[in-house]
Amino acid sequence: MLHRLLSLLFVLLCLSSALAEKRKLIILHTNDIHGHVEAYDKGGLTRVAARIKEIRKENPGVVVLLDGGDTSLGTPLSGHYFGKPVADVMAHLGYDAVAIGNHEFNWGQERMRALTDAMKTEVLCANLVNTDGSPPPYPAFTIVERNGVKLAVVGMVAADTARRVQVEDLEGWEFLPIETALRNVLPTLPEDIDSLVMLNHIGVKADRELVNAVPEIDLIVGGHSHTPLQEVVYENETPIVQAGCYGQFLGVLEIEVDTDTDSLEVKDYHLEAFDDSKPVDPEAGKIVEAYAAELRPILAREVAHVTDVVSNKPAPDSYDTPLGNLISDVFRHQGKTDIALYNRGGVRFDMAKGSLTVEDVHKLFPFNDPVMVLEATGEQLRRILEQGTFDGEGPLSGSGVTAVINEDGMSEVKVNGKPLQPKHLYTIATTKFLAGGGDGMATLAQLKVVRTLPFTRDVLFQYLEGVETLQAPKPGRFKKLSPGKPSTGH
Repeated sequence: MLHRLLSLLFVLLCLSSALAEKRKLIILHTNDIHGHVEAYDKGGLTRVAARIKEIRKENPGVVVLLDGGDTSLGTPLSGHYFGKPVADVMAHLGYDAVAIGNHEFNWGQERMRALTDAMKTEVLCANLVNTDGSPPPYPAFTIVERNGVKLAVVGMVAADTARRVQVEDLEGWEFLPIETALRNVLPTLPEDIDSLVMLNHIGVKADRELVNAVPEIDLIVGGHSHTPLQEVVYENETPIVQAGCYGQFLGVLEIEVDTDTDSLEVKDYHLEAFDDSKPVDPEAGKIVEAYAAELRPILAREVAHVTDVVSNKPAPDSYDTPLGNLISDVFRHQGKTDIALYNRGGVRFDMAKGSLTVEDVHKLFPFNDPVMVLEATGEQLRRILEQGTFDGEGPLSGSGVTAVINEDGMSEVKVNGKPLQPKHLYTIATTKFLAGGGDGMATLAQLKVVRTLPFTRDVLFQYLEGVETLQAPKPGRFKKLSPGKPSTGH
């Protein structure tokens, strides 16, 4: 009898040890693809797809596939079909979870829902809620079970998303502070989870802050800041990873989870980079080609010749940029306004020297953002310029208006060469995004709307109908004065 009891005890101990053994997982992660689904010289999701399938084949039953948001807005192909090519490839790959990024909101709620539904996976956002108190539009978390491990994956989007999106695209929704949202989620998680994984679209800096505020987090898989972390970053002993942007990298994270102590240990991590030598997954390529074949001849048409690179970077002594000034010149010309204003964040690239194609214009202007004509007094215009330079988040570029700016204020504000008149009414052409108060431009949101023009890219197309070449305007319209250096003007 005693022998049987000892034998049974031995079996139970062995079983307990087996159930609580350390278990291997490989977490593959992408983020900020921004529509780069076609293969190109630095990657593309169709190239990444081939490697994902290869790693899964080499490691059956242990791979988890995650994406940190901003999947679709950013290329002509994806933009034309409102992200469907990216969503179809993601569905084909079978992502386990996707975080919502701030740019998922840019096409409005109906198209956003169509996009996320097409991904055929759990799309997460714990800090997005309905203002009427009804159930949130997207789940806060999902449970991913793999190789005997239960991961609770919680999604978050950047806290400042509301100021980056047009007001009507958020109607009925609001964003909770990230820490508050996570604190709300923690009590609702199943008790038997082994690890808490944050799938964040908030940037590395905010990831670090969150880990220090909420030590219960075991791992952060991030996005938003476009950071290619070549090695794991640790904050408060919590690992943080992120895989750059534009389908240029695949993050490969091997972890070991102790299901007895619910602890997680990183065993290996690296980013895999992609170039022309890396193969395209045939099935993913076929999905994309079905969309691309129709658009290719349209996108290849030349619309202008650019005489030199038009930079989107400011000179050391100015807030404005050559590209921002060029766009502002176009807005002012087409809107027939006194001045025009544009924010640097509205475009992501320089305008290259040489042939400017339809595709290039779509890349420069990925947002469906119309140009609006507003009316402001000179006093309001001064405050707008302050908010767009030294006293805000801007920075702005402009046309028809110049100023000298230091850290305390501005002087020599002129409209079309004449001193600013505080009580005079001026017309301003700008984007709907800025007109709604985006990028902290609160005063613009208070102005009277006179009329609305087409989308930014279409306004440029209309302008180019009468122009064969484009030249880079000089920066310095909003001149940055060094501290302590007096203005030379009157």
